[in-house]
Amino acid sequence: MDSSIGGVGFVPKGYAAEGQMRGVTWSAGNWFHLDLKPDGASWNVTGATKITTLPNGPGGFAYVPAGSPGFPKERIILSEWSADSVATYEVDGQGDPQPATRKPFFEKFTKPWGAYFDPATGDFLFLTWGPAPDRVFVVQGFSKPPPPPPPPK
Repeated sequence: MDSSIGGVGFVPKGYAAEGQMRGVTWSAGNWFHLDLKPDGASWNVTGATKITTLPNGPGGFAYVPAGSPGFPKERIILSEWSADSVATYEVDGQGDPQPATRKPFFEKFTKPWGAYFDPATGDFLFLTWGPAPDRVFVVQGFSKPPPPPPPPK
């Protein structure tokens, strides 16, 4: 893998790759399938396979919950730190983003980082990370995400 991870996450329920870990690197934007091996109460990453490359210096991603208004197709939402933007990408059956499907979500947004959907409300949370003061932003109106998939075995 590249030297700096931008974000990691598990493929949600309903995909062929449910429960598998994905990662994206900053600043290269390389998207990986991450192999995990149990190690007591945690896991070790034992391998990484590069699948595609995303632009704009990714700094975190999350899967948009199915049924969210305005999202008829399955997508991820991605903080693009190097481009001061947040975008969405359609994903395939393995939960991998398709670079040609990029759609802006926020443009001209100073140094977004991270991506998280609150399981109780469906709110999307991300932050700014750069020129002080850093802030947390909440975007409402999404469906609630499904419970996390079981841990990999």
